[in-house]
Amino acid sequence: MSLYSELKTRLVKGKVAVLGVGDVKMCDDGVGPYVVSTLHELLPPLNTVKLINGSTVPEMYREEIVAFQPTYLVIIDAAEMKSEPGTVKIVEKEHMRGFLPTSSHMLPMTLVVDWIQTALPDVDIFLLAIQPASINLVDDNLELVGDGEDFFNAVEDDSLKPFFRFIFTPKVDAGVKIVVETLSKLLKNLK
Repeated sequence: MSLYSELKTRLVKGKVAVLGVGDVKMCDDGVGPYVVSTLHELLPPLNTVKLINGSTVPEMYREEIVAFQPTYLVIIDAAEMKSEPGTVKIVEKEHMRGFLPTSSHMLPMTLVVDWIQTALPDVDIFLLAIQPASINLVDDNLELVGDGEDFFNAVEDDSLKPFFRFIFTPKVDAGVKIVVETLSKLLKNLK
């Protein structure tokens, strides 16, 4: 079953908060911020969607998420799943501990999820996990793909726009594009 098919029956109505998590300096670990930044560019302003670039400090945004009162919290992050790089899986909240034992985040993501779940007991929380090939600092020996833009982009007053260029390994780039395409279609049609 495709990611679109799986999420189409799940994200049908209500409000969705999308939390992108990861460190953009660590190659494939930047998938979460990239997805949120790209969705910000693709989607018109929607009252039913909140896009949050949590970077390496997602705990800083828990009050913003709670204030939005989402029906769904979709977390996007690189996760070690012992799968082929670029593989995308839906990981339910109860199973996140097994996929996110260590990360670039300041606090464990599961702690952030627990805080949000306590404040919003009915929110449906899940992880869109993308298997990284490399979560090391960018290395000249890796084959990489990037957005082709100048390294520093204009940020101005927009915290969702990156102040850097995203760089991924090719297989992860393909997985990230599937996530962006899927969420873009679904979030536009949310009721």
